[in-house]
Amino acid sequence: MLELLGGVRTERDYRELSEELRALHYLPTEMAWPEAWQLSFRLRRHGIAAPSTDVLMAAVAIAHRCTLFHADKHFAVIARNSTLQTREA
Repeated sequence: MLELLGGVRTERDYRELSEELRALHYLPTEMAWPEAWQLSFRLRRHGIAAPSTDVLMAAVAIAHRCTLFHADKHFAVIARNSTLQTREA
């Protein structure tokens, strides 16, 4: 929601999208933080600087063994360098 709602252009778009996003199932993030820290470290050691929000979302998907659907090039890069499973939209 942070990335999606932060990228909308108008108040109306914000209201409409936030209402639609309420239908989603949210995964807990607590267990994913150590994975996010380790993943960020590993990526940077390979010269990859991904946004922290993307690293955290990837870590949540890895921790919960979920496939992450995306339209963001960072997730493809993270997937090539981790156990993240992705599908591009």
